[in-house]
Amino acid sequence: SRLSNVKSLISKDPTTVRSHLKVWTMVTTLAIASLALALLPLLPLLEDFFVNGIFYEGVTLFTGMVDKNTHYRIFESYNGRYKNQPLSWVTIRRMVGEMF
Repeated sequence: SRLSNVKSLISKDPTTVRSHLKVWTMVTTLAIASLALALLPLLPLLEDFFVNGIFYEGVTLFTGMVDKNTHYRIFESYNGRYKNQPLSWVTIRRMVGEMF
């Protein structure tokens, strides 16, 4: 009797399995989207697309020039004849370091 009166005063939880599933799905989707946005620029396949703000300490020759074609032209003018072969940004940074 007393216990049943206390139970009736406690509000029932209106959430259902379906609403829990919706919330879980939204949270999971947002987490996956966030991880994708954070990790996609790190993939070597997409490194050219996400290059932004490359900076060489003390070298103003490359200011505002973040694409590989501009780097290739500068390497060609510096080294004379230059093979236009695909280079990674690690190799390009090393070549710039050797130039200066």
